[in-house]
Amino acid sequence: MKIKYLLFLLVCFQVLACKKDAKPAPAPVTTTQPTQTPQPTLSLLQQYGLGTTLNAAVSLNKSYDFYFDQFDGSSYESINCGPTVTTMALKWADSTFSKKPVDARNAIPESGGWWYTTDIGAYLKSDQINFMTVPFTNATADSVVKYSLDHHNLVILCIDMYYVAYNPTSAQHTNKFYYTYNTGWGHFLLIKGYKQVDGNMFYEIYDPYSDHQTYPDNSLKGKDRYYLNTDITAGTNVWWQYAIVLAPKGQQVSVAQSSGLTTSSLSHIPVARGQ
Repeated sequence: MKIKYLLFLLVCFQVLACKKDAKPAPAPVTTTQPTQTPQPTLSLLQQYGLGTTLNAAVSLNKSYDFYFDQFDGSSYESINCGPTVTTMALKWADSTFSKKPVDARNAIPESGGWWYTTDIGAYLKSDQINFMTVPFTNATADSVVKYSLDHHNLVILCIDMYYVAYNPTSAQHTNKFYYTYNTGWGHFLLIKGYKQVDGNMFYEIYDPYSDHQTYPDNSLKGKDRYYLNTDITAGTNVWWQYAIVLAPKGQQVSVAQSSGLTTSSLSHIPVARGQ
């Protein structure tokens, strides 16, 4: 009987010891993820670096591509802006035009040098494209661009690109995307549209100097580039204060005295050139 009592006490002691050592299970830990503020979606205007509010816009686009990169592997690619811009203009004006910038260079070689403004006119004439040369100054520039594009005419400029600001932001479409280290950087540009955004006037330009540089979407950087009107006139004021305005094939250039599109006061138009 005493042995059974001792065994009973031993069992009770072991049970009490186990209860004393037992630890409660830890409470489940709830992890709360921090709330992330969604980033605002930028409009296309903002992505391009143009601004916020679009007030007016015109783009003389076509159902086909008429942009050319002057860096095409030909012998004079680095100074071929004149032949390239004129080829783009001809392709826009005449959908059947199938020649390339190298063909323009071969037609008017200029001994392998820069093309002149007179070469632009001569090559437009070779495909019977009507054009006229008009004053392009601070006072007339916006009128010439708006009136011409509103009436379905393109504009070709010869400009010192040193005066156009540089934009290092790769994805944006505003300002220059290449360096010009010194003045005297003569260059031809094709204006094929405009955008008025937040009180600023941007010319929508085909700049032939892409040199294979592309945006994140793989389109060439010279396509639909937007340059401020004040930068453009700063460059034309010191280089060539005129513009070549051209019409679609078979049509005449639309003119109006109020637009600045008149040659009546021009007794002599100086010659300029671009690379």
